Amino acid sequence: KLITKVSIILVFFFIALKISTNVNQEFEDRSIYTVEIHIDNPKIKADLEEKIAPLVEISKKLHMKRHLFMVKLNQILGSFEGIESFQARMGLDGILVINAKAFVPSFILQPFDNKLYLLSDTGFIITKINDNIPMKKYPKLEIPELKVNWHKKKQITKKFFSSDENISTFTSPENMPPVPLILVQIKNMINAINTKSSELDVEEIQFSTVSGFTLVVQAASRETPLKTSRLWIHLGNEQLIFRIQQLQSMLKDLAQQNIYPSTVDLDYNGKATFKVNSTQNE
Repeated sequence: KLITKVSIILVFFFIALKISTNVNQEFEDRSIYTVEIHIDNPKIKADLEEKIAPLVEISKKLHMKRHLFMVKLNQILGSFEGIESFQARMGLDGILVINAKAFVPSFILQPFDNKLYLLSDTGFIITKINDNIPMKKYPKLEIPELKVNWHKKKQITKKFFSSDENISTFTSPENMPPVPLILVQIKNMINAINTKSSELDVEEIQFSTVSGFTLVVQAASRETPLKTSRLWIHLGNEQLIFRIQQLQSMLKDLAQQNIYPSTVDLDYNGKATFKVNSTQNE
């Protein structure tokens, strides 16, 4: 009786194994009929569709195994410099769904080597700057003490369903804050500058551990006759938001006197000083 029970169990086990193998084989051989790409960047989405379409067609013609297809798909997704992360899955219905997140370009970084890099809002280098990226679209961020070691993305992603990140490292003095923290400070300053009554179009940000932050802006005020001029604002390292509030009050008072400074120093022994161009009527 014991032998009979064991035999029955083994028979059922091999039947279940056979069914499972057949199902897996059917899933492996299933063709892809539809590709859905979800990403909040229309250009990258169009580029992905163009790159992935030939792979889908080849996989249909050659009856490519699912495993091999996903390897090749990850190579494509992992090679896109504008993609921060992605997840891909293929269902039994033959639908390939790709969910991706694009980097958000925020600054043009100019570090120690004087080369230009497109920097994301989270502090990742997206790519080196070339003629295809409009310089005036993003503020320039100069950090002369910062050294960058950057390479393009790898062409092969080892882990499935994950993104292959850019290889980039920053080398900076020990007393320098991390790049993401510097970006947070800059965003807070820009938010404090852009109020209902005034707006300063930030063109350039300079930072060093010695002198702190300096902003180069196009100054304009909605409450006074419009007069736009390039303004250098030295803020230093401390009390940045408070000093911006001082700046706004100062610019408003000066504008009422028809004075438009070219330089403002808010890090001068607790005082605020300014300079005007020699050609400007005071």
